[in-house]
Amino acid sequence: MILELLPDPTFVIDKNGVILFWNRAMEKFSGLDSDSMIGKGDYEYSLSVYQTKRPLLIDLALHPDISYNDLYEHIERSDDLIQTSYWIEKSGEMRYISVIAATLHDKDGDIVGAIESIRDITSLKKAEEALLVANRKLNLLSGITRHDILNKIMISKAFLSFLEDYPLLEEQKEYIDRIRRSMTEIEQFVAFTKTYQELGIRLPEWHDVGAMFMRVTHQIDLGNVQFTCDISDVFVLCDPLFEKVCYNLIENAIRHGEKLTKIEVTGKVSEKGYHITVEDDGIGIPDEQKTLIFERGYGKNTGYGLFLTREILSLCDITIIETGRYGSGCRFEIEVPSGRFRIGN
Repeated sequence: MILELLPDPTFVIDKNGVILFWNRAMEKFSGLDSDSMIGKGDYEYSLSVYQTKRPLLIDLALHPDISYNDLYEHIERSDDLIQTSYWIEKSGEMRYISVIAATLHDKDGDIVGAIESIRDITSLKKAEEALLVANRKLNLLSGITRHDILNKIMISKAFLSFLEDYPLLEEQKEYIDRIRRSMTEIEQFVAFTKTYQELGIRLPEWHDVGAMFMRVTHQIDLGNVQFTCDISDVFVLCDPLFEKVCYNLIENAIRHGEKLTKIEVTGKVSEKGYHITVEDDGIGIPDEQKTLIFERGYGKNTGYGLFLTREILSLCDITIIETGRYGSGCRFEIEVPSGRFRIGN
């Protein structure tokens, strides 16, 4: 009765491909009643989706050795479960369906058949495509706007340079210097918008934490500061901008540490997942500023580094806080939840 009342079209076949079950939703989807379908084999069920007899996803579940290259563009496998999605024509309309199939086993674990379930997700697919188009338009507009702004800034800076060739009062020179600083800040704002635009566009990726921290240290002038990282063969699932997280944390320590002599990155498995600590022996952060440092625009430089760091991590439910002691150094603690990290390849 559970299968019969499922809202998704569902059917079951035995290991020989003979239909054992055809629920009400499948009757509505296919236009074929269960009495006429149960007991049929020879890919009769494929006629409900295609106008020809051919293997469906349910057959790939039963026979993993079958090549799906000529059947589906892509499929995803997870143990006995496989799924795919594709466009089909139904009643003169193009519909986008998501299909999932799995093998069925008896009490001894032997395969006795398979089950396939179909869901119409056309509205979701259309919404996704509309969102992608909107994003492409916005990205194009943002890129053009940034380019135009930077061109105008470059021209303005050139004219300011021309002005400096004229005899000016000290007060006028100060005004020119202020204008130039303001333009530099505008350039930083524009650079921030480009980075923020890229945030969350791509799917999360697995990143080697230790290797990533070591890589960014080659991009930063550490001077006499000693850097150590004891994390090895640990991967976190995060936005592709995770490298910027590592860069911002090390660069922030170098820029604001003042009396800094060392930076240490450590990690350990915790009750909640995996705990990463980035600690230095610099000046540290006053208690009243520990939460403010992650706010947009707060800070002595651009004010976007730690804000971006928190935003990038939050996309994958990773948290970051600062727990150092003022006068003794900064201590950034990153908590990666279970399922978002793995140890080893």
